[in-house]
Amino acid sequence: MNPKDEKALLQSVALQNADSVFRARQRAEQALIKRTEASEERWRSLFENASVGIGLLELDGRFVATNPAFQQMVGYTDEELLLLTTSDITVEAAPWLSTKVREASGRIEMRLRRKDGELVWAEVSTSAVLTDAGTPSLFAGVVVDITERKRAEEALRLAQAELAHASRVMVMGQITASIAHEVNQPLAAVVVSGNAGLRWLDANPPNLREARDTLRRIIKDGNRASEVLGRIRALLQKRTLDRTGLDLNDLIRDTIAVTAHELQRHRVSVQLELGDELPTVMGDRVQLQQVLLNLILNAVDAMADATDGTRVLRIGSRIDEPGSVLIEVRDCGKGFEPGSVDRLFEAFFTTKPAGLGMGLSVSQTIVEAHGGRIWATANDGPGATLHLSLPSL
Repeated sequence: MNPKDEKALLQSVALQNADSVFRARQRAEQALIKRTEASEERWRSLFENASVGIGLLELDGRFVATNPAFQQMVGYTDEELLLLTTSDITVEAAPWLSTKVREASGRIEMRLRRKDGELVWAEVSTSAVLTDAGTPSLFAGVVVDITERKRAEEALRLAQAELAHASRVMVMGQITASIAHEVNQPLAAVVVSGNAGLRWLDANPPNLREARDTLRRIIKDGNRASEVLGRIRALLQKRTLDRTGLDLNDLIRDTIAVTAHELQRHRVSVQLELGDELPTVMGDRVQLQQVLLNLILNAVDAMADATDGTRVLRIGSRIDEPGSVLIEVRDCGKGFEPGSVDRLFEAFFTTKPAGLGMGLSVSQTIVEAHGGRIWATANDGPGATLHLSLPSL
């Protein structure tokens, strides 16, 4: 083959190879386009037909796109939502708009305000859509309507509050004598002081200084009676959880004051071992006092068969571990029956002949609602100890 023919052959082969490469590239590009279109179609189908709400937002909270499920949830059309921001449909400020949250995904519960004004509880899972440079460009959110779940939780909370109230009423029935004693003491003092005041005024000449002192004692005793009645009224009221900062040592002392006559009547002495400078606990004062009342009265019952000199109730408080405070109520009674420890907190389980088995069960519900836990252990010697751990600030 001469050089001219060889050159022509090489050119022909090169052209054929180039054509093959070109056609292969075209086929690859067409296949990629088809796959991309198919992927986009699958995404759009998923977006449009998802049973949960999906939304895309600008970093300033403006809606870019929403799916039909989200539109139905909030009562707006997609066109209407494109003119709104998250602040237009949320009750609380949208926390995902903060710089800190933009760079990470998260899940929150919040209330949405529908177009008709109705409020909807929603669980919102958010994530940032990042650019190639790693900076947020959009927000993607998946929104689930949890309104029915919230209603069920509220109904459960109200039912638990009703049960706790019924249990408090039963407990107060157990300490009727203590209540009467606590009220009668200051009232009797008022009568005594009143009679003394009359005698000082009837004197010749009237002793006004002594009469004033007597009136001051009457005011003091009247306030004392009012405080007692206030404590009793608070325990008997129907109320929902009301969390405030609490000093558990003060709560223990107040509870002992309510049960003082009951303890004396059963010849039970109390030893306090309260820790110093305990951290504050967030909780409902009345409900936690109800728990302590149950534990103290159970301890008194447990020591009913003990001899007088051994009826000692020890109540202690201390820091359990970082972030929690521990209260321990220790009796020296007969202890647990074999096999009963695991059932102590079951509803309607009781070892008392006239007991309903609700005290410890309700106490456990209250403690767990406060993020704490309650458990029982047998003492090395006689009796048992109830442990109550609550999270602190």
